Amino acid sequence: MSNDNILMYMVENIELPDSAYEKAIKRYESLGKWFGRDDSQCCNNNVQVFAQGSFRLGTAIKPLSEDEEYDLDLACNLRSGITTNSATQKSLKDLIGYELELYRINKGIEKKLDEKHRCWRLEYADKLSFHMDIVPCIPESSTVRERLFESIQEASLESIDMALARDVSSLAVAITDDRCGQIEQRCGEYTQIVNNWLISNPEGYAQWFDSRMRVGVLNEELKYVTEDSQVDDIPLHGRKTPLQRAIQLLKRHRDVMFADTPSIPDNTDRKPISVIITTVAAESYQGDDSIGVVLNNALEKMKEFASSGSYILPNPVNPEENFADRWSMDRYSHLNLRDNYVSWVDAAIRDFSDMRSIDDAELLMESVSQNMSLTVSQNNMRDVLGKSSAVTSSSSVVPIETAWKNTEEFIEHKYPISIEYNIRIDCEVSQHGFMPKALREMLAKHIPLMPDKKLLFKVQSTNVPRPYSIEWKVLNRGEVAQKRNCIRGQIAPDRGHGERKESTNFKGEHVVDCYIIKNGIVVARDQINVPIRS
Repeated sequence: MSNDNILMYMVENIELPDSAYEKAIKRYESLGKWFGRDDSQCCNNNVQVFAQGSFRLGTAIKPLSEDEEYDLDLACNLRSGITTNSATQKSLKDLIGYELELYRINKGIEKKLDEKHRCWRLEYADKLSFHMDIVPCIPESSTVRERLFESIQEASLESIDMALARDVSSLAVAITDDRCGQIEQRCGEYTQIVNNWLISNPEGYAQWFDSRMRVGVLNEELKYVTEDSQVDDIPLHGRKTPLQRAIQLLKRHRDVMFADTPSIPDNTDRKPISVIITTVAAESYQGDDSIGVVLNNALEKMKEFASSGSYILPNPVNPEENFADRWSMDRYSHLNLRDNYVSWVDAAIRDFSDMRSIDDAELLMESVSQNMSLTVSQNNMRDVLGKSSAVTSSSSVVPIETAWKNTEEFIEHKYPISIEYNIRIDCEVSQHGFMPKALREMLAKHIPLMPDKKLLFKVQSTNVPRPYSIEWKVLNRGEVAQKRNCIRGQIAPDRGHGERKESTNFKGEHVVDCYIIKNGIVVARDQINVPIRS
C-alpha cells in the first residue's frame, strides 16, 4: 500500500466538518459588522476582525470528545484612533468588552461574557458549540515595527527573506494582558499609559506560514488573504497542503497522548503547544507533495530540536519572542514541559512508523484506535490496505524471506541507570465473556496464554517518591514477529495512569519492560514475559 493511504484516512477523520467552518465564518463576520455599525463605540477606529491560530492556518482538528467546544481565536484590531501613548491596556480591553456585551445581548447569547488575561471569551450554546476568544489589539508603533524588522534580519532565518521580513514586521500589534509584572518583563503596567505593551503578530505569522506552504508550489489560489478586507477570510479548508495535513496529524497524536493528564489551573497545559509543532514543521517543509515525506521531515526536525538540549525556539516573525520560554521558567518547572516534548516526539516517531508499516487490518485498527483515538473497523482498514480477504489468514503475513527491521531501543541509551527503588508490574488478561486473570498467576499455574486476548499491564506497586515519569517497552520475538516485520521494542512514555494496553495478536515470545525515571535517571525497573501459544 502507499504509505500515505493510512495518513490520508486519519486526516479525513480528524478534519473539521464543513458546517464548523461555515458557522465560524458567519459568526466572526457578524462580529466584524457589529464593531463597524454606526452606533458602535469603535465605529471611527477602523476595526479589523481576523482569525488567528489553527483556524487561520487551516490546521484545526476535531476535539477528542463530542462534549468539547470548538475554539476560534480572533483578534480585534483598532487600526486608528488609539495608540499606546493615548490609552491604557485596560481602557482598550474594557472598550472591546463593552461592545461584546452589547453583541451578546443583541444575539441572545445566554452565557455571560468571560474575561481572560488577554482576551474576552464569548460562548455559544447550540448543536455546534463554539467559543470565540477575542484579543483586543492596536497596531504597533513604527519604532517597534522597525526594531522587529532588524531583529528578523539579524536572526538570518532560512525561511524568511528581506522582503517577507519587511511585510510581516509591518503587521505587528500591541495586545492587552492584565498579568503585568507576572510575565517576566513582557508587558507594561495594565492600568497606566506606557509604550511597552506585549507584542504579537498573528497576521505576520500567518503570512510567514503561507510562504512556507508555497515552497515549491505555484498556486495563486493559496493567496486567500487581502490587505484591505475588513474581516479576513478563513483559509479555504477544502484546499490543504501536505504541510497542513501533517500538522493536523501531529496535533491529534499529541492530544491523544496527553488526554489523560490532569487539568492545571490557569489553563496551563502539560502538552507541547501547537505553535511549536507548527513552527518546526513549517521550517522543515520542502514543498513535497507526499504527506508521508512531509511528516517524516517534520518529525526529523522535531527530533533534532529535542536532542539539541535547546530551550529556545524563536518566533520567525519576532525573534525576540521564544515560543519555548516556559520550558525554562521556574513557575512552570513542575509541568516538565521540555521532557514532555521530548517524550512526545519519540512516541510520535514510533507510532507513525508503526501505523504506516502494519500490513494487517486488525493490528492497524488497534494502532489507529490507540494512537489517534479514532473509531475504525477492520473493514475500514481492509479498504485502506487494499485487501478484501480475511486479514487473520496466512495471506496477511509477510513472506519469511522478507527482510525485517530491528527496531528495538535500549533504556541505557536514553538515561543513566541507578536502581535504588522497587517496582512491580503485572498484567490483566481478558477476553469478552470471560473473567480477567492475572498473567503472573497464569504463568505460575502453567496456564497457556492464547491469541486474541486483551492485555492491560499495570504498575502494581512502587516505592519511588514522586515526582517521576514512567516509560514502557514492548518487544516481540520469534518467527511470526519477523514475518510481520513487527519486532517493535521502542521505548514509549506512559500515558498518565501507570498502564499499558496491548493484545495477544500472534504466537511468540514477547517481553514488556517498565521503567521509572526520576531526575533523568532510571531508578526502578521490572519485566514480565508474555509467551503466546498457538
